[in-house]
Amino acid sequence: MTNLTFYGGVNEIGGNKILLEDKDTRIFLDFGKSFSRRAKFFEEYISPRTSNGIVDFITMGLVPDIPRLYRDDLMKLAGRKVEKPDIDAVLLSHAHSDHADYISFLHEDIPIYMGKACHLILRALEERCSRTIEREILDYKIRPYNVKEKPIERRIETFTTGDKFKIGSLEVEPIHVDHSVPGAYGFIIYTSEGPVVYTGDIRLHGTKSQMTLDFIEKAKEARPIALIVEGTRIGEKEREESEKQVYKESSKIVSDTDRLVLVDFNFKDVDRLRTFYNIAKETNRKFVVKLNDAYFLKYLSQDRHLDVPNIDDEDIIIYLPKRGSGTYSDSDYKGNDGQFLDLHNTWTAEQITN
Repeated sequence: MTNLTFYGGVNEIGGNKILLEDKDTRIFLDFGKSFSRRAKFFEEYISPRTSNGIVDFITMGLVPDIPRLYRDDLMKLAGRKVEKPDIDAVLLSHAHSDHADYISFLHEDIPIYMGKACHLILRALEERCSRTIEREILDYKIRPYNVKEKPIERRIETFTTGDKFKIGSLEVEPIHVDHSVPGAYGFIIYTSEGPVVYTGDIRLHGTKSQMTLDFIEKAKEARPIALIVEGTRIGEKEREESEKQVYKESSKIVSDTDRLVLVDFNFKDVDRLRTFYNIAKETNRKFVVKLNDAYFLKYLSQDRHLDVPNIDDEDIIIYLPKRGSGTYSDSDYKGNDGQFLDLHNTWTAEQITN
């Protein structure tokens, strides 16, 4: 018998944690952070206690209290029995926190399946987090502060559209969809009772709407016995919205001024990244990025399909903020950040304003 159990994502934004069971096979579809549940207890400057491991998360219902699911070190810290997992895999649809963040809590022997571009994003986050130790980000080698064991190593399996793979009694077909982050996929999962379709997050107003239409057609052909679909906005009237419109309006604003222009957007949104990078080039400006965001350029530029510029692009400047010494001393930029100090494309605030 095929069963679906929803531990998050129902009547809320994000927090997708969907358990699919078929015969002896058990997999999770995503394992993300719930924004609404977290907001009941925490805010920007009040977070779960890192020294308490996973205990606060379980106690407050931020993650389900399921045995044989979480990491050995977290169970030891919580005073619970350490057991081998009985979950066969996690299918990660994309790298947004409401679908991915709490995978870091899962047992180290549970393999994670994700798209290749999604893996590049997580590698960028991992490298960025290794200096700030932001625990709740999907950093699959990080551990609680007071656990001195070796870093967590996970089995990561990557795929692209056209691949099919088996997990126990299930056959999984990932199909690309368009979303505000690259490497987003929906899944057709062939169970013993028939196909189950999971959309993940999808959209039609982006630059690659055809990918979403590809998924829709494949899903229709499969004639699923169940459809799990994300729904974040449904209106009576379709609102005009597209990346072309963002580009057109933003280009006019930038062209009409000779002053510094500040733009805020999620740097994992490569469509928006390309929009403002191209506007900067066309208006004879430099595209200045924060040091944190330089890691995304470093990794996402490795995927030629994304058309993302690398950090050594002559039109890209990395903003170098002052740190502990109050100057721009090399001692303030140890570890991963130090890789950017020797590049010609780092500017201070004074250089940017001049």
